[in-house]
Amino acid sequence: MSIGKVILIGGCERSGTTMLGDLIGSAATSITTPESQFKLELISIFNNRGVDAALAYLAQSFRFKIWRMKLDSERFSDCTSGTQFLLRLIELYAESRGKHSPLTWIDHTPENINIALRLQRHLPQIKIVHIVRDGRAVAASVIPLTWGPNTIIAAADWWSQKIAAGLALSTFHQSSIFTVRYEDLLAGDQSQWRKLLEFLDEPSDNDALQSVLAGGGLEVPQYTADQHRLVGKGVVSARAEAWRKVLTPRQIEIFEYYAGHLLESIGYERQYHDPRPPSRIERMRMGEWPLRLHFRIGKKIKWIARRVRTQGAI
Repeated sequence: MSIGKVILIGGCERSGTTMLGDLIGSAATSITTPESQFKLELISIFNNRGVDAALAYLAQSFRFKIWRMKLDSERFSDCTSGTQFLLRLIELYAESRGKHSPLTWIDHTPENINIALRLQRHLPQIKIVHIVRDGRAVAASVIPLTWGPNTIIAAADWWSQKIAAGLALSTFHQSSIFTVRYEDLLAGDQSQWRKLLEFLDEPSDNDALQSVLAGGGLEVPQYTADQHRLVGKGVVSARAEAWRKVLTPRQIEIFEYYAGHLLESIGYERQYHDPRPPSRIERMRMGEWPLRLHFRIGKKIKWIARRVRTQGAI
């Protein structure tokens, strides 16, 4: 196995995990794969049922089909553990993209932050990065999509829960994790970038830093291309403040009513120091009263349609 280091990037969805994977993965000796939600289950299946079962699982996995690579069972015949099988899969993906014998695997699946300690048992050489983004920006980004919360109240609750896991991990496992703010990276804060690269044991000289900031380390799957139009275009600082033009003042106020304390605790400024709670009418309009409704029929239809289109193209 050529891979000697695994970098796991995680955080709340729409916080820049894909962007960061693209940037760090631009090094010639690194490979950034599409999201790999299946990796823990894959390791478990191999360890309990063997190579044939693991290959059969991948053949049926929609998330793996997004990777657009063919499997040759002979290339896995010498694997003796789920970890070896997974790393061989990553090396073969790199090979299919013209990168041979990569030294570093970069995985930007957002949920990594929730399973990092479990993964550490299988991949002791991991480095964990928790990327944090202003929750108001996350809300502005996720509400229009075909998945995730579709109201500002639900988005505030969702972001708060998602970010809590990473903050807890940062508090109790400080030596294993590096927490960075999305906005600091977009601002081109070179000291922050160098600290991050040094934590990852990656080159941090000027040439290496400029290469990272240019990006281009990830082949974005067709399934998520619409959501990641700016990935591969390097650091675009204008992304950081776009939410101010997307959310209405009232949406911002409601978000800060529910999550303003958490925003402040990680260094973001409030716009409202005494925000008003949503009225009963506002909550009813958003499906939040008397019970939170999760029907979201329009989003569900769009999500199914996107998945069907992708299946047909694979």
